[in-house]
Amino acid sequence: KILTYEATDKFRRASKKTFAGHNVAGYACRPCYSPDGRHIASGDGDGKLNVWDWRNGRLVKTMRAHDKVTIDCAWHPKESSTILTASWDSLIKMWQ
Repeated sequence: KILTYEATDKFRRASKKTFAGHNVAGYACRPCYSPDGRHIASGDGDGKLNVWDWRNGRLVKTMRAHDKVTIDCAWHPKESSTILTASWDSLIKMWQ
């Protein structure tokens, strides 16, 4: 589960911004945001890449990205249809 926090006048958890449906299994899988701010993505312990809608928290896409943990992901800064993933299988992949 990915939890988000507000840091305005008080630092507190934003209870309506929770993104669930992936298995991190104790790994520190880094989430990332799309350049347009519409989506959040994260890898998981099963080698999948998961993408959620930022506004409603719904899981919009899950795909098998790697054979081992998908530990990191990053959106291309200019092309919101391109995302890169990195894994403990020693591969970096680009998805369009």
